Amino acid sequence: MPPVDAPHCALRADRPNLAHRGANISILSTIGLTTKKKVRYAIVGIGDIAQEAMMPGVDHTGNSEITALVTGDLEKARLVGEKYGVEDVYTYEQFPQMLVSGKVDAIYRLAQFVVSYAANALESYFAIGTKGSISMQPCYTYGKSLQQTVTIGQEESHHSFRNTDHFGGEMKYFSDCILNDTHPEPDVEEGYADVRVLEGIVKALKSGGPVSLEPFVRTSRIDTTAQLETLRAVKSPDLIEASNPAVGVDKVPKN
Repeated sequence: MPPVDAPHCALRADRPNLAHRGANISILSTIGLTTKKKVRYAIVGIGDIAQEAMMPGVDHTGNSEITALVTGDLEKARLVGEKYGVEDVYTYEQFPQMLVSGKVDAIYRLAQFVVSYAANALESYFAIGTKGSISMQPCYTYGKSLQQTVTIGQEESHHSFRNTDHFGGEMKYFSDCILNDTHPEPDVEEGYADVRVLEGIVKALKSGGPVSLEPFVRTSRIDTTAQLETLRAVKSPDLIEASNPAVGVDKVPKN
């Protein structure tokens, strides 16, 4: 299968003289009625995921706005720009110009990976300990509630987490990090922790034997309470010159 676009991460562009905000968030800012400065995002790649899940939720973050689009289809960019009130449009070749335009503070970009949509969709993960286990299924897909099963000995309990706006919450958190000049999580250290394990797996496959990794200790741990976002799910709009690659599958249910 050819590579497809999928959401990867948001990257901070150089933005000096950012106004700092206190830890307390007012009711007005919580519901998006705030006069504080917003983080200006460029959306790089406006395919199905960007249009149906990410861009619709930007408004209700309260601290983010879209100010530029980067794509290989300028006509599509024009139509999408009209829908979201975005005038600045760039081709991929003009990406350097966008970076120095002074109209963008951060970038939401798309990464490419190879994936097949031919098989039945399956998403789950399991954490197994000496006294019990936790399983999640579904666990990653946006647009639906997540289901958790906790097993302690022979006892099981089930929990359901309501559908929320994954992308809006991600952007709101990242924008808060920029506005407050704090480091986002995940960070480079966490990325290195993951990559070293993947490299070890590759070495083991090539050698046919075990590979030992040096002990790794994180210098900081995730503050899960600071990351909690509960923005309501938003309805996906009609897509412009884009489609869900999983034919016949409603990846994002109507909310």
